[in-house]
Amino acid sequence: MRNSLLWETRISLAEAGRLAGNVNPATIWRWRTKGVKGVKLETFAIGGRQYTTREALERFITGVTAAKEAIYGEIADAEARSESTERQLRAAGLL
Repeated sequence: MRNSLLWETRISLAEAGRLAGNVNPATIWRWRTKGVKGVKLETFAIGGRQYTTREALERFITGVTAAKEAIYGEIADAEARSESTERQLRAAGLL
């Protein structure tokens, strides 16, 4: 099985920062080590230097966006349930 990162468009972490909208290199490093919302930036090392790929950066951004949208969806669902419960309590004369 081929490692997909090796067949994708290699970029330095500094270039990844520029492509992501001039993100600080320290932020890129955190994305690869700690991640965001459970999503980590895929990287690999060659000769002691860390690299990623354009495609991995796209997967990372897409994954973080999806995770945040899921959280916002859960919040919206909870708010809707709360409003529904409040309406039911008011209808029952309990509020």
